[in-house]
Amino acid sequence: MRAALAERRARDLASEPWTPRPAEGRARPRRVAVGDPQAPLAVFLRVLDRHGLLGPDGWLANDVELVSIGDHFDFGGSDQRESAARDGLAIAIWLASHPADQVTLIAGNHDLARVGELAPFDDATFDRVHAQAVAAYRNGEPDPAAERALCQAYPSLATAEVAARDFSAFCSAQRDLVWALLRAQRLPLAYAASARLLFCHAGVTREHLAAVGAAEGCDARHAARALNGALDAAVARHAGGALEIAALHRPGSFARGEGGGMLYHRPAHPDLPKNQ
Repeated sequence: MRAALAERRARDLASEPWTPRPAEGRARPRRVAVGDPQAPLAVFLRVLDRHGLLGPDGWLANDVELVSIGDHFDFGGSDQRESAARDGLAIAIWLASHPADQVTLIAGNHDLARVGELAPFDDATFDRVHAQAVAAYRNGEPDPAAERALCQAYPSLATAEVAARDFSAFCSAQRDLVWALLRAQRLPLAYAASARLLFCHAGVTREHLAAVGAAEGCDARHAARALNGALDAAVARHAGGALEIAALHRPGSFARGEGGGMLYHRPAHPDLPKNQ
């Protein structure tokens, strides 16, 4: 019953623009983390309920603090694309609709793809692009000519696989939510649970930290402030097109290859060869 109520609440929330809830200042002694919640909404909520994390009102229990470590969108095959798009949106907006000091959503590459590789697309265009990408991708054995034609026509795509599989469950409402979360500073790159515990979606190197002005050997709180400051500055400067975070996150494109940086476990240095 708790999971079913939470599912109804999440679907209702997904039908409206996101409304942030401020921090409550409440003590929350149960602190948990979940990684990559890329799953049907009902499954995700049943997992939370099985661990005793849901309350009787369709929200997390009041004593629970949750960190969601990125990638809230994209799962399943083409036959699940529409339901996966709806469920990803519902998961993300349900989590984000909790108080700011109860749920922390960390950005993953699938989240930032909505404002990166997928920035040029509306729903109707992406439907057409996805169908073309599936035909070019051919279940992992791409047709080189068809793939090249697709990526030349839509240069924010590095490969056919990006639209056919990786980011296949896209809808424009997800992009609207991601932008709202970024502007409200509710989708950071990192979260420091203590001076010694840093949460982020993928690996952070010394080079990443040095690039954002974090001192060698700094603690987790300093690292999180530096990384999130770089993200906030990129959001503030953004004037259109794909969102890029200098030295930290580079969206993919036909010209530059697949995305790189700390969210991909790939370097974002512009002088390194394509696709590295």
